[in-house]
Amino acid sequence: MPFIAKRVYHKKKIISSKKREDQSLLIGLRRFKSRFGTKLIFLVYVLYLWYNTSMKKNDLPAWAKKYDGKGIAFRKRGDSFALFRVSSHREQGKKYPVLDQAYLGTVSERDGFSPSYEKAKTNDVLLECGLSHFIMANFHRELLRSVFNSSPDLADNKIAAAIVLFLYGAITPRTIRLSCVAHGREDTVLRLGSSSLPSLENLRKRIENLFTEKFGDESDRNDLICILRQEMADPRSPEFSGYTEEARKIMEKYGGDFR
Repeated sequence: MPFIAKRVYHKKKIISSKKREDQSLLIGLRRFKSRFGTKLIFLVYVLYLWYNTSMKKNDLPAWAKKYDGKGIAFRKRGDSFALFRVSSHREQGKKYPVLDQAYLGTVSERDGFSPSYEKAKTNDVLLECGLSHFIMANFHRELLRSVFNSSPDLADNKIAAAIVLFLYGAITPRTIRLSCVAHGREDTVLRLGSSSLPSLENLRKRIENLFTEKFGDESDRNDLICILRQEMADPRSPEFSGYTEEARKIMEKYGGDFR
């Protein structure tokens, strides 16, 4: 068979296969509808469409998985991923739940997390507080041992910069404004990000190792990091309000002796 003919045949085969998949889906939906009704069938169909256009989380690279969490969906955009928060709600007069999706920003291997422009330009953006607080409260002493020839203030600033690097994968004017740990020392953290990046990278790796040492199960460790990352604070009063019950349960599995 000529090369062009092969390509046309292959394309028709793919289209035919896709049509069969869609037909099978419609048949399945009709059967589902007859058994469970219109409300549930609509929600299932909407979720199916979302699933087909979203990134499967098992296929995410490691640098993107750390931004995963409950209700978070990823969409591939070139070399980066767009992040959305997905939920649903009931509206009076409507028979089925309404699907909500809020664009949060993008994640890339080079720049880490970049919030959406609308969120970044407002003054009421909440600051990450839970994960940075946990690191400062529980790993500070170990991290200090990895900082050499520095005054106490400089050592603290280096640790804060390393936490920003751990959280977002980069130290930029944007990322340092996203966490409580850099609040009030943004210029110092940004300067350290330019002048001391190799030593900050070593501190970032030390933070990763400490999490591995304290929480041996990878699933528990990743869940805890995701839960803590979602604990936020008002920038006008960036104070940590306490761990959630979900986070405490994981800590209790490993002794619970965490500040």
